[in-house]
This record gives sequence, structure tokens and C-alpha cells, in this order.
Amino acid sequence: MTEAEENGTVTVTAEDKKALLDSIVSITHCLARQDNEKANINDIAQAAQDKHGVKKKYIVKMAKVMYAKTFNDVQEEAAHFEALYEMIIGDQGDQYAKD
Repeated sequence: MTEAEENGTVTVTAEDKKALLDSIVSITHCLARQDNEKANINDIAQAAQDKHGVKKKYIVKMAKVMYAKTFNDVQEEAAHFEALYEMIIGDQGDQYAKD
């Protein structure tokens, strides 16, 4: 590690500045595409909810689980959570629930 890195100082040449700015602008373009795709996902899920009656949050979650191939992980986590909830809270949770 250089002394400049240890002190948190950075020397940026005009050429470096231009390259860094170009990289940052490219990232902002990626982020804009992500925003557009998230809006598309929301629209698709809303249309499916309206047509089929399944909540869009479940439609989106199923799509994400299917995409990531994490169904077994989700099942295990849900079972673990259920067991912990029943063991720790059980029926007593109702007395603390909001009205």
C-alpha cells in the first residue's frame, strides 16, 4: 500500500478524471436500465395479480426464486423460521399483536 493510499489521498490526473467520469456515467446508464426493468417487472406482476388474483409480491418472489434457483433454500429458511417462531413465541404472540 502506498503512502497516499494509507492517508486516503488520491492523485487524479486529467486523463484519470475523464476515464472515471466516463465509468460513472456508464454506471448511471446501467442504473437507469435497472429502474426501467424494475418498473416492467412491477407492471407484469400487477397485470398477473389483476388477472389471476395472486398477490404480486408472491409472483415477484416466485420469479426471483426460480431465477436464482433457491427454492430449497427458501423452503429451509421458512421451516426454520416457523420452528423458531413456534418454539419461542407460540400462542403468546397474540397478546402482543396490534389490534
